[in-house]
Amino acid sequence: MSYTPVIDPATRDFIRRHLTDDVSSLALRRQGTEGVDMSVALTQIAGWQRARTKLPRLAALDGIVYPPHLSLEQCSGEAAAVYKRRFVVPGGTMADLTGGFGIDFSYMAQGARQAVYVERQQHLCDIARHNLPLLGLPDAVVVCCEAEDFIAKAEADGTAFDLIYIDPARRDTHGRKTYAIEDCTPDVARLMPRLLSLAPRVVVKLSPMLDHTAALRSLGSVSEVHILSVKNECKELLFVIGHEPRESAVPIHCVHLTKQAASDECFVCSLEAEQQAASHLATTLRRYLYEPNASVLKAGAFKQVACQFPVEKLQVSSHLYTSDHYLDQFPGRRFEVDEVIPFHSKSCKQLAGQSLQANVTTRNFPLTVEALRKKCRIREGGDIYLFATTGPKEEKLLIRTHKVLEE
Repeated sequence: MSYTPVIDPATRDFIRRHLTDDVSSLALRRQGTEGVDMSVALTQIAGWQRARTKLPRLAALDGIVYPPHLSLEQCSGEAAAVYKRRFVVPGGTMADLTGGFGIDFSYMAQGARQAVYVERQQHLCDIARHNLPLLGLPDAVVVCCEAEDFIAKAEADGTAFDLIYIDPARRDTHGRKTYAIEDCTPDVARLMPRLLSLAPRVVVKLSPMLDHTAALRSLGSVSEVHILSVKNECKELLFVIGHEPRESAVPIHCVHLTKQAASDECFVCSLEAEQQAASHLATTLRRYLYEPNASVLKAGAFKQVACQFPVEKLQVSSHLYTSDHYLDQFPGRRFEVDEVIPFHSKSCKQLAGQSLQANVTTRNFPLTVEALRKKCRIREGGDIYLFATTGPKEEKLLIRTHKVLEE
């Protein structure tokens, strides 16, 4: 792909004047575009608009150049990139072998003495050389080559790092998404022995759609797993691999990221502990209702939640929890129960007549959210949270709740 981060003054001025305009409408515009490279302008405007919410630090900086849509779509969000700084040895050395747009690299490299960005696509390397000094990394080394070629050269030169980070591409040659480790590029499972010969610790980022239990088997000496979610959506799986296999269970850190890192939720579990944990099932719905965050649900830590917190699972397959006393440290959403409505045709008719506005969630329930909204004529939004689920006695319930206001 031919791409240059050098944007001529006319195009740069057009971008600044139309940053918040609708990109589709701009694409049809003819007046006032003389001397403007519209292809570049539209890419930059669309990129800034996406970055405004996903990467606010970048969006606030003047002069940042954005890549085409796919690279921006695939890069980490700001909260996830900040989280990864913890893996870098302060004052040590690191290499990111799949640099992409450079978001993860730009945050991780801040704590390193020497940082190398490796990327196989020339246009992304050009963008990195332009953006990294603006992000406070004027000394970062940018290398344009395949990850495997960089590994081979490092082996030949005897180069070593304190940390290697790698985020394999999750699309095949036809652009279709892939989820198995073996189908990603590069194949990190195959490369792992060579990566560990260059660094004592390797961090691998994988798709949240991946089966993390299969990844544990494929990657070998995994010392930690981090499951990251943002706004209750699972975003990333991170595997920390070292030379020696753990003698105990691999800890899985279920992390729900917020804008304020100090308030991030983190629940630690393991596959072995889940298998051994006792079930704590409720006999009745109590005053408070809890829904684990997306990271906990991804980890499958359904019994461990009830072991580590004084809550009971509403029903074995519902993945909702209840208690008499409010627990502000529960890793997920927390609600107070206002009303419990048995689900049947009569209650549906009554709800339909109320023109209710509510946020609807279904857990272990025969209808989807969309089907339930249509059946009961429930409008989306508002302060009411309605959970449709199966209760302790296998009864179908609609649980009307509100979020607890915390100080």
